Amino acid sequence: MDHFYFGVHNVLALRGDAPDGLPNYFKPAEGRHSFAWQLVDQIKKLNQGQYLVREGYDTKKKKSADERRTAAQSTNFFIGVAAHPDHEPFEQSIDYFSRKVEMGADFAITQMLFSADPYAKFVEAVAARGIKTPILPGIHIVTKKSVADRMIKNFGSKIPQKFLDDLAGAKTPHEGRKIGLDHAY
Repeated sequence: MDHFYFGVHNVLALRGDAPDGLPNYFKPAEGRHSFAWQLVDQIKKLNQGQYLVREGYDTKKKKSADERRTAAQSTNFFIGVAAHPDHEPFEQSIDYFSRKVEMGADFAITQMLFSADPYAKFVEAVAARGIKTPILPGIHIVTKKSVADRMIKNFGSKIPQKFLDDLAGAKTPHEGRKIGLDHAY
């Protein structure tokens, strides 16, 4: 909420990833969000002037829960979400994205992509469901093979073997940057 008052009006609503090496780490506290679509729904409600009632804090006031939820100023957050074209199973990825849009997402940015094919397939599948929400491709310029290897290990990124081989053959940082930039274009 403070972000709105300080002039922030664009929000990228992410659940977040588990810390390195702890894939089962993310366990929300009781009554908290398990999925990004729940956060999108909460932000959309803020845009409608419906605030979350915080038990033990807001309940001290002598108003009903409905009065406390709607007594606040509406926000006008523009809500972005993540999209995952490489997620398996693919249909589940489309379902997750559809739910985020249904809850109020205004745009999406994909996970880091290293090939245009998954992006094109995802955009086509989303359009086939009648979803017109803009989807921006997530592009990360990788300049070192070690970084690419970490992305594969930590995020399951799908990076073409030829690109990995080209990075491995880079003799200087300048050559690595050139290979990374050339691949991104």
